[in-house]
This record gives sequence, structure tokens and C-alpha cells, in this order.
Amino acid sequence: MADIASYSSVVGPSTVDEASLAAMAEAAPSEEMTLVVKWRGQEQTVRMVGDDTLGELKLRICEVTGVLPKRQTLLYPKLILKDIDDSTLLSSIPFKPNGKISMIG
Repeated sequence: MADIASYSSVVGPSTVDEASLAAMAEAAPSEEMTLVVKWRGQEQTVRMVGDDTLGELKLRICEVTGVLPKRQTLLYPKLILKDIDDSTLLSSIPFKPNGKISMIG
């Protein structure tokens, strides 16, 4: 069994630089997500992408409900979204596919 040090000396250093990684990340398609917002007994479907922010989600919810973002309190199972900064990417929030968000406001 070869040890890691001798293996890395045979294979050599990685040839992928940071600029290449950034370019691949930009070229990768954004993950689309569908969320269901429950408010006043009605359900509204909102489609977003993973690189959208929580603030952009609130603006989209405002478009479909008429409730201003500053008046929205969003609740997701085991997570109070008002405690999360509006600049947070949606991809970093553990939403499930077709996740249901309850809104008070």
C-alpha cells in the first residue's frame, strides 16, 4: 500500500487554479426552487433560484401578496427567517423542495 506522500509526489500538484473554479461556479446552472407561501389561508407559489437572497424572496412575496417586506415575518419549520439577514443566499438556507413558508404580516 503506497502512502499519501509518495502518491502526491507521483501525481503532482493540482492544475486547477482559483480563477478556473470561479468560472466553473458561474457557468453552473443555478438551482431553481419552488416555495409555497401560506398567508391568510391562501397559498402562493414563488419560484426562486439558489443565488437569490432572502431579501429578494421577500420582494417576490410582496409582489404576490402585497405585504411589504418590512412587515413580513416568515416562518419555516425549525427556523425563524426574521433572525436571518436579508443578504443571506437562499442556497444556504435548508429549504426542502416545495417547502412551505408561513407568513405573518
